[in-house]
Amino acid sequence: MAIAFRSSSTVYSTSSPAVINKPAGTVENDVLVASRMYYGDDSTSTPPSGWTLIDYASEATPETNSGHRLLLYYKVAGASEPSTYSWAMGGDGVQGIAIACYSGVNTASVIDTFIAQFNGDRKKRRVGKECRSR
Repeated sequence: MAIAFRSSSTVYSTSSPAVINKPAGTVENDVLVASRMYYGDDSTSTPPSGWTLIDYASEATPETNSGHRLLLYYKVAGASEPSTYSWAMGGDGVQGIAIACYSGVNTASVIDTFIAQFNGDRKKRRVGKECRSR
């Protein structure tokens, strides 16, 4: 079976937690890939239960722990996924989250390659992932 994009959902929030809808049509064994970008003072970022960190990139300064962060996560959908996911931040800031849903992914070995990268000028951000097909 080939990998196919099913749907996605997005949210932008200035409060914590940010609540994002499950992508429409998600079924058991679909793979959800989340990209979370936030700016602010947050040393205790908490994903929803069951999400696995793929990669992390940061421009946060060690002195203040404040700055841009980009995190990539994945989750294999279970039989009874919630209708929403809550992403907590431990400090003040803003966050944007996008979740993409894919079918046909090899759930035993989900991620093939990945990248989460800042390019230095805070305007260029790159996110990528490749999943393994069944």
